[in-house]
Amino acid sequence: MGHSTKCASREEIESLKPYATPAELVCLEALATHGSYRKAAAAIAKNEGSFTSCIRCVRNRAARHGWTPPPEWKRQGYNAHVPEGAPPLVAPPEPRRLSPIVEQMRQESGAPVSSQPTADRTFVERPSLIKVAASDPDAHSQTILVCPDTHVPYHDPVAWAVFIAAAKKLRPDVLVIIGDFADCESISSHTKDPQRRQLLVDELDVVREKLDELGALRIPRTIWTEGNHEFRLKRAVAERAPELDGMVRTLEEYVGVPERGIEWVPYRRGVNIGRMLFTHDVGRCGVYAARQSLLDVGGNVCFGHSHRAAVAYQGTTKGEGHVSLNVGWLGSYDDIGYLHQVRARRDWQHAFAVIDLDETGCVWGQVIPIVNGGAMVRGQKVAA
Repeated sequence: MGHSTKCASREEIESLKPYATPAELVCLEALATHGSYRKAAAAIAKNEGSFTSCIRCVRNRAARHGWTPPPEWKRQGYNAHVPEGAPPLVAPPEPRRLSPIVEQMRQESGAPVSSQPTADRTFVERPSLIKVAASDPDAHSQTILVCPDTHVPYHDPVAWAVFIAAAKKLRPDVLVIIGDFADCESISSHTKDPQRRQLLVDELDVVREKLDELGALRIPRTIWTEGNHEFRLKRAVAERAPELDGMVRTLEEYVGVPERGIEWVPYRRGVNIGRMLFTHDVGRCGVYAARQSLLDVGGNVCFGHSHRAAVAYQGTTKGEGHVSLNVGWLGSYDDIGYLHQVRARRDWQHAFAVIDLDETGCVWGQVIPIVNGGAMVRGQKVAA
C-alpha cells in the first residue's frame, strides 16, 4: 500500500501528543508543522513509512487508554473516517486461560488473579510512557530493558529465570526484544542434529509460552526487532516456495505479535528510542562488533546477534559522546550445533541490558552479565 501524502489533522495530532514517546513526538511535531508525510520526512531526514507507522502506533496506544477521536475528525491515509458511535480503534481480545507459571507470576507481582492479560495492556495502571511511572524518580525518565538473543526453545533455563527476576525488580517502561528470540532451527539451512529434529510449530509453541511470561510482567510497551533467526521463515518461503508468499502465516502472526500489542520491527531495520537506535545487528560480528557497529551507526546503538557482552564508547570533535551496547545472549551452551562449545563458553556471555533515558533523549546504558546464576541490578542481586 502506498503512503498518503496527507496526514492527521492538527487537532488530532495535539490530542495524541500525551501518548507519544519522545521519538514519536519529534515525528508528530514535524507532521503538525509541515502538514504531510512527504514534507515532514524531508524536514527531519526520515522515510515516509516511519511517519505512517508512528501515527498508527500512537493512535493504538491512545485507544488502549480510552482515547477516541471525535466523529468530525476525518481519517486520511491508513485510517477511514470514524463515524459517530463507532467501536474503539482497538477491540479487546477474547479472554484466555493462563498457564500456571503465568498465574504465579501475576500473584507475585500483585495483579488480581481473576483478571485476564490482554494484548492491549488495559490492566496497566500507568497511563502513558511520558508520564511518571511508579518506579521512576524522574517524571520524564524511562527505563528500557533489553532482552538479548534467547533462541527459544534452546534457551538456558537459569539465565532466562534471572532475566525474568530482573524485569520484575526493575519494572521497566519499555521492553525491547532485540531479535533471535526464536531459534527456528527446524528451517535452518545449516546441518541439523537428527537427535533433536522437530517441527517449526513445536518450536513456536514454546516461543508463545515465553511471550506469555513476558506479557505477565505488565510492561507498558514491548518492541521486537526481528533477527536473522526469525527471518528464516520468510527466507524459506522466498527460496523454496515463492508462490506461497502471502498465503503462509508469518512467524509474528503465528506467535500472536499483533494481538499482544507488540511493535514489530522488520529484519535489517531499527527503532529509535530517544537518542539510541535498537536493532538486531548492522552486519557486524566478532570481538570488535560493538566498536564497528558504533562507527557504522555514527551514534548510540544497542544490538545483539554476536552473543557477546560488550560496551564501546566513541566521542566526536564537538564533545559529543556515543555508546554501543552488545547485549549478550540467554541461549544454552549445551544446545549449540554450529560452533564448538569451548569457543562459545569463551566468547559468549549470558547477559542483558538496562538503559535509562532522560527527558532530552539522552541515554545511560549498562550491560549486566549473569554470573553463577545471578545478576546485580540497581545494586541488588537477583537470582533464578
